[in-house]
Amino acid sequence: MMHDFAITDRFVIIPDQQVVFKMSEMIRGGSPVVYDGEKESRFGVLHKNAKDSSSIKWIQVPNCLLPSLECMGRARIG
Repeated sequence: MMHDFAITDRFVIIPDQQVVFKMSEMIRGGSPVVYDGEKESRFGVLHKNAKDSSSIKWIQVPNCLLPSLECMGRARIG
């Protein structure tokens, strides 16, 4: 589930975290947003001017949950 992403001066940062959307949970009356401990969190880094997604670099970040990337606009990356 993609909730957020960040754009810096040079990069687009795309989180792929351990929180997923499961329609089956919602149908049973639970929350459709659940933690998936089998999944490993990662962040994609793509140059802002890339022509397509083929050059995205994925960085594995085990056991990471970052609810928002709001601070990334102020970060210095690269």
